[in-house]
Amino acid sequence: MRALLQEENNEQASSTRNLEAKMHSNFQRAAEHPVMIPAGMDNRSSTLHGGRYAGGAGVLLQRHWHEGRKSWGAAGIPSISNYDMEAVSAAGCVTAKGWDMLHHPGNPDISIRMFSVTNVGQSASGARMVQVLGEEGIAVHDNMKDVSDMAELKLAIRNLRLAAHQAASWNFTFEVLDGFLLSNDYMEKELAGVNKKAAVLSGFVDHILKINAARYTQDADFLDATRMMATWTAWWGARKSGISFSGNNNGPYQPANNNGGGNNKAKSRNNNSGGFNNSGGGFNSGGGNFPRLQAPFHFPPARSSGPPNNDNMCRRFNNGQCSNHWSACSVSTNKGPLRLFHLCNYSVKRDGKFEPCKQKHMRMEHEKLVGKNN
Repeated sequence: MRALLQEENNEQASSTRNLEAKMHSNFQRAAEHPVMIPAGMDNRSSTLHGGRYAGGAGVLLQRHWHEGRKSWGAAGIPSISNYDMEAVSAAGCVTAKGWDMLHHPGNPDISIRMFSVTNVGQSASGARMVQVLGEEGIAVHDNMKDVSDMAELKLAIRNLRLAAHQAASWNFTFEVLDGFLLSNDYMEKELAGVNKKAAVLSGFVDHILKINAARYTQDADFLDATRMMATWTAWWGARKSGISFSGNNNGPYQPANNNGGGNNKAKSRNNNSGGFNNSGGGFNSGGGNFPRLQAPFHFPPARSSGPPNNDNMCRRFNNGQCSNHWSACSVSTNKGPLRLFHLCNYSVKRDGKFEPCKQKHMRMEHEKLVGKNN
């Protein structure tokens, strides 16, 4: 009996090796003999081009990301919502804003809340929130509800993945995020005992979504699993001291007082790196997914830093590393947050003297967009 089992196992192993060799040979043959895909029409509805159904490409997912960026452009494409989500049991689970974000991958306003069924009715009701932006006037946002529990968060991520598969099949960033969370058990160990665990983790998800949106705009690689872990370590390390845990009556990020308190004081460095808890999921960041404070407390609005100059233009933006929205980028100083500009700080010669470019692009893009001597 043992000999028969061994013989059967050997046959299965041999069959597997043969199949693997066959698939590798097929891949080499496909790479060496490209097929001509004829030109044709495609209207995203009744007429679909055959190129949509070519065999899968055996390439790195980063390649798909950059090819998609090249095809769609930095601004994205016109959004539609006529996708068959009913077939995957997710009909009515994505807000109109969520569909729009998937067609504009560089938009930093994307949030996991847009893919929560709770907010589908909320969005349709027309509720809005007005935010004062100082010198820039006002901004109007959808007043969506935060994700309330882990089951809702997991379902929202599923909705995001399914919607993205239909709207932008080349964009695997959401699959990478889902795989990271699954392989780390949704950070269960790190978040053990945390109150409002879903709200905290939603803040991290929004942080990742915003970083990848910025990387799309910059035509840079998306965050892979390794970089995502490093991002989690930094993100969680900067916030866990202010998180409310079970049995702890002190709310997160309580303001300092004169009675020896202030153990949960929010800290940030004055390094002109751009951002004052604005890079997704933090206070006043547009993410809105951080746990609510137990006592009224708001960071003061960023004060004006005068006209754009070398000292108040965001260096991280110019290096292609800032994920903050241009309207909410600031740096902490002894006198409170100071606003930073998302403008090019490339030095150009004007009227016989050198000064910053000040146009709405990054320093790293200046020579390509404007020219070396302009």
